[in-house]
Amino acid sequence: MIVRTYLPRRITITYNPSFCKGCAICSEIACHRDVWEMVKDDDKITGRIAKLKTNYKRLCTGCGYCELLCPD
Repeated sequence: MIVRTYLPRRITITYNPSFCKGCAICSEIACHRDVWEMVKDDDKITGRIAKLKTNYKRLCTGCGYCELLCPD
């Protein structure tokens, strides 16, 4: 589950990593600004999990495609 919060001139993305299946839809299909990255996680079936890049606030436009396409 991904939730966007709009603040004046700043976008905050909050997500729950426990819901992430590691499908990579957010990082490979949805995000055209390269805000998400897939990192190794041995606890998941796919062996990976989505993670926000540290500079995502500068990159994110708030389009909402990651929230729209996320299956969870």
